[in-house]
Amino acid sequence: MRAFVTIVLAVSCCWAQDATRPYHQQRYIMGTLCEITALPVPESPDDGNKKQQNKTDAAIDAAFDQLHQVDWMLSNWDENSELMKMNRAAAMPGTSRPEVHVGDELFARLQFALKMSEATDGWFDPTVGPLVRNYGFLPRERKQPRSLSQVREHVGWEKVKLDAEKKTVQFAAPGMEVDMGGIAKGYAAALAGKALREHGVTDGFVNIGESSMVAIGSPAPSKSWNVEIYDPRDRKTTIAWTRLADGESLATSGTYEKVTGEGEKKKSHLINPKTGEALGGLHSVTVVMRDAEAADAFTKSFFFIPARSDGASKMLRAFPEASVMLISIEGNVLTTEAVGATPERFHRMK
Repeated sequence: MRAFVTIVLAVSCCWAQDATRPYHQQRYIMGTLCEITALPVPESPDDGNKKQQNKTDAAIDAAFDQLHQVDWMLSNWDENSELMKMNRAAAMPGTSRPEVHVGDELFARLQFALKMSEATDGWFDPTVGPLVRNYGFLPRERKQPRSLSQVREHVGWEKVKLDAEKKTVQFAAPGMEVDMGGIAKGYAAALAGKALREHGVTDGFVNIGESSMVAIGSPAPSKSWNVEIYDPRDRKTTIAWTRLADGESLATSGTYEKVTGEGEKKKSHLINPKTGEALGGLHSVTVVMRDAEAADAFTKSFFFIPARSDGASKMLRAFPEASVMLISIEGNVLTTEAVGATPERFHRMK
């Protein structure tokens, strides 16, 4: 899938001349390129250079281990992931489906996903899995797609019942599928950042596929983690930029990342959960807040409602620290709009 991904965000920072050079590693996980940067773990009196390097390497390894764990749990490509096993068991045909027991961590992620669905009035909906497969963004058995009306019968976050005491999941309709792709990278980024901190890293940066980022500390004294936001049509042109402070997260989604079809029939992986329609055109949403998982979910919701609508205002009241930037291209005209807690944090290039 990497060939279909267009990177629209890049992290940049200016290292002071006397600053310690950072450790930087890249690995391909969760279907994308993941990058982790960490300044050396602060030395203790007994540490030599080699021991300090080993500590920093161990911190980065621990962060990548978290990404692997999330991928194992939430992948909808791996038929043996915990999520896919749950989906198969819970989607059985018949007049009623079984209550399927899941692990504590997966149950917590399902709770969070449905909480985001409620907070966004269903504009974020993790049950769009059947629609995602129908459009061909996930493997499907059927050679010909079903009609949208047929598929939509198997979609709806209200059709998922969770039992917190028993840690069980039950679907109200057969053939349903939970797709956690809308929050998985944000959750993974948060866990990776936590792992870095727990292993002594005071300054670092997690970047998952240029779409979910977490900042730790700063790259150098009096410096900030800077993120550039590019023109969706041209990665060489910067539209805006923003700074991330310690503990802040950034998420972005765009209709140009994963697409199918050509010309006017080109559709993206972003699907309106209420109509079943996949979005076309060139649009992106960037969200900055401290909760990386919520930021990831938030980016999807703002594709479907105007930024200054009552619905958007309601979502922003639920997450008062969120800042949102939207980019749209109609014809050859590019427009941007920023809303939320601190819209001025998105600096437009002149």
